[in-house]
Amino acid sequence: MSKETIKVALLGLVILIIMSILVLVGAWFLLKKNIPTSDQEKKNVQSLNRTPLNGQIMATEEKPVATTASNIVDLPNLKVGDSLVGLTVASLRPFSSEPKYLPMSENNVSIKFNGKLTLTGEYTYNEPKSSNTFKKKDLYITITNASDLAKIPILKGDDPKKVVFRFEYYDDISKLTKMFSITDKKTTGTAVLSVEGYTLNRFTSGEASNLATLIEIKEIK
Repeated sequence: MSKETIKVALLGLVILIIMSILVLVGAWFLLKKNIPTSDQEKKNVQSLNRTPLNGQIMATEEKPVATTASNIVDLPNLKVGDSLVGLTVASLRPFSSEPKYLPMSENNVSIKFNGKLTLTGEYTYNEPKSSNTFKKKDLYITITNASDLAKIPILKGDDPKKVVFRFEYYDDISKLTKMFSITDKKTTGTAVLSVEGYTLNRFTSGEASNLATLIEIKEIK
């Protein structure tokens, strides 16, 4: 083999190597260009991956619990675990389970919330005038100030300017009267309270009171 032939062969090999390198570099740049870099591009790719041929988005995750800053309960869409003005729905059921009042509706519902509330309201002690009445001694809290009303869930149709509730787990009313310093001459006043387990009740075919568990009386005014 002559020197001239060797030179031609080496030159061809060098050209082949250079062309191969150029092809690899070009392929690398093309691949890099198609890789999503921004968050939006990544979301678009994810969306495409979830889109079948008919163009409808496929659900790949369970629907998350709802969170809302409004204190008005959207009962048809409400479910346990939803968050409403910082409180979490712990239970959702009909107030009365009698068949004639079912199914659950805004006229027959009981919703219990987990979470603590600090409220300022007026307390009122009610004592029946006659021993023949079916009404029992009880103490009610009425909230009317706007800042505290915004913390309490209400149903559509409820009075947005007033919420009334009584305390749960106090069968012995004498304990409450002592805590609130109730006397024959003083049956009402204003108190700052810490409560939890607020339960929103509505039963238009009977009597239903909103409930809460008393944690602490911070101040009696």
